[in-house]
Amino acid sequence: MSPSRISFRSTRIISKPIRLTELLEVVESPVEQWANKAPKPASRAVAHTFDRQAFLNNISVAGTTDMADELIVVFNEDAPKLTEQLRDALDAGDARALADTAHAFKSLTGNFFAGPAFKTLQELELLAREEKLENAPKLLKQFEGHLQDLNQALAAFQRELKS
Repeated sequence: MSPSRISFRSTRIISKPIRLTELLEVVESPVEQWANKAPKPASRAVAHTFDRQAFLNNISVAGTTDMADELIVVFNEDAPKLTEQLRDALDAGDARALADTAHAFKSLTGNFFAGPAFKTLQELELLAREEKLENAPKLLKQFEGHLQDLNQALAAFQRELKS
């Protein structure tokens, strides 16, 4: 189930003073809805790593492959740092840092409509916000597998863009 276009319109009205949590809820809602509707993979090998068409439609305003390439470059620069921050926060038992980093990483993966990675980070963020870190190591390991798949898919996609 791949959306051909994601609408970022909302029927919700946000009144002043603007509350960050309310604003984030409205802004993240379309990607979260898409991630929740993504087909459940039978295995990691057949996982829907990222939705190329939704990604391209999302950046179609820019109209060039340069924008796609630049987003992948930024992802490749930021992903290792964020992964290390996730590990460090988990090792330190720092639920707040884990939640904040998972949230930032979730936004980064959302650019690519990377359903499995996004969904796993969402679960990790929620657990950390509730300070329930018992299952966090398992989720982090699961995310790292999704991240490996995403990195391979983005590298292949980037090669296609350049050919």
